[in-house]
Amino acid sequence: MNKISPYYKAVAGALIPFLTAISVSLEDGTLTAQDWVQAVIALVVGGGVVFTVPNIPNNSETPNA
Repeated sequence: MNKISPYYKAVAGALIPFLTAISVSLEDGTLTAQDWVQAVIALVVGGGVVFTVPNIPNNSETPNA
């Protein structure tokens, strides 16, 4: 379980924009190819951005000033 725990943040950062894009696209009752492309772009960009930003280190890991 510890091997995948660093990726939880990226998975949440990918799924939330993806599901938001799908739910907004479903307001008219249909999903077009353009809607799917937009949702996948939101998934990739959201997950990619969150994955590349490093976590803030714990207080015990920060050097004293």
